[in-house]
Amino acid sequence: MKRTTTCPVHILAIAVLALACSKPEPPKTPLGRTTVTDSLRTIAGSSVPIAPAAAVALDSGNDLFRKKAYGPALAQYRAAAALAPENAAPLFGIYMVARATNDAKLADSALAGIRARARASAVPD
Repeated sequence: MKRTTTCPVHILAIAVLALACSKPEPPKTPLGRTTVTDSLRTIAGSSVPIAPAAAVALDSGNDLFRKKAYGPALAQYRAAAALAPENAAPLFGIYMVARATNDAKLADSALAGIRARARASAVPD
């Protein structure tokens, strides 16, 4: 009488089939630029939708800021601010660069702009 055993190939095929039939998990949001940009967009006054071109400049500025390339990051934040003048997120980037480079005048100016946008977006009682 011939004895049959389960071949490892059959076990592998069953495992692959089971995985193929299972529901895929939703992708996890990695920590990084998406998370940072999304959080910057929720700053007071940043609930205003941001144009795609401004979002690209903002993301680029965030990447450069993380690399401590403050001059190019500042240029990107200023470009984003010009493309989305009603949004406070680019000004927050400018503020962070100013703080990192100890430029008190620029930091104060950016903070004043953030506060002005927060006041403008506040809903009156």
